[in-house]
Amino acid sequence: MTQATLIEHRHPQLPDEIRPAPRVQAHRLIESFHYLEGLPHMEVCRHVLGVYSGGRLVGVLAFSNPVARLEDQIHTLEMRRMVLVPGLPDNSASRSLGMAGRWLRSHDPDAYRLISYCDLDHHEGTIYKASNWKELGCGGGGSWTSRGGGRRFERAQRKRKFQFLLKPRKWHRYIANLDGE
Repeated sequence: MTQATLIEHRHPQLPDEIRPAPRVQAHRLIESFHYLEGLPHMEVCRHVLGVYSGGRLVGVLAFSNPVARLEDQIHTLEMRRMVLVPGLPDNSASRSLGMAGRWLRSHDPDAYRLISYCDLDHHEGTIYKASNWKELGCGGGGSWTSRGGGRRFERAQRKRKFQFLLKPRKWHRYIANLDGE
């Protein structure tokens, strides 16, 4: 699937379905249309969901366990990539986020919470706000060293963190039990 082929798939119709996507097609779509041009270690994603419009794959949302080691690794999923082909109607991104949340709520009993980070050099997080995600704050922009001390990064991107609770009661009970230990 080439970028030219994907661009021909312009739809005046909002996305109407979300379901697991073939990983090869999903990876190609991410490489073609996401500003980071790919997703390293896509095989660790717990869910790679395809966004469909009229039966055609027009987007991908990829969820994995959180990259940050201090985040809950049991009940939290991090949205690592979201990409939609150009030419979709307004609100397609927030609609896709909503459909993904409903799909995850019903298909992943262990997922209570979603997190995502928006790179402030590229966007402000408007789709998260429109989809009722809660902003948790900003960070990044400093330097850090990899776990083993082998690599040092002088400037990480400035990011804004967002959260969406799939199962608020279960999440709050889980956190309360952790606090009580």
